[in-house]
Amino acid sequence: IGYVPQTDIVYDNLTLERMLYYSAKLRMAQDSSKAEVAKRIAEVIEMVELTGHEKTMIRRLSGGQKKRASIAVELLSDPGIFFLDEPTSGLDPGTECNLMTTLKKMSRKDKTVILVTHTPLNLHLCDKIIFMGYGGKMCFCGSPEEALKFFEVDNLVDIYNVIQKDSQTWRKRYEEQNPLQQSAIEDYQKFEGTYGNMYAV
Repeated sequence: IGYVPQTDIVYDNLTLERMLYYSAKLRMAQDSSKAEVAKRIAEVIEMVELTGHEKTMIRRLSGGQKKRASIAVELLSDPGIFFLDEPTSGLDPGTECNLMTTLKKMSRKDKTVILVTHTPLNLHLCDKIIFMGYGGKMCFCGSPEEALKFFEVDNLVDIYNVIQKDSQTWRKRYEEQNPLQQSAIEDYQKFEGTYGNMYAV
């Protein structure tokens, strides 16, 4: 499992290649040869589309490039599942689109990518979206196209306002239309509050 927090997990005073080298020494098997480490570093740099920046100091990378460098650190151990917390926060629209496209490509290479975001501009690139209402209540889970139909809107941005006005109604409506989901939610609610709040996304 790979996890990329909002704060970049890279060191500004190292080059991209050197930073990944130190990370590889921590994450890869101890008996990995120098050639294996070098090969893996080259692979992850290519995966996050930072080829040509190997000798660039991290502090000289753009915001989007730093985020991709943070993702590269997690890719070193070849995780099957990726969790990203606000990966596009603070990025301009063009850089955000590029990063989301990179994540989309990763999801097509036997990796599951799960991200939390408040930016709806590129949600159409996702295979499934979960909309959470007030109190962590799940109001919808499905494809972008299904979301537009379910909330009866023309734009994914409008869903935020619709849910904010009455998240409880939308939660009930979704549960009524998805009985299998309802069963899973009921199982979850049996445990809710036993050890504090627990939310699954």
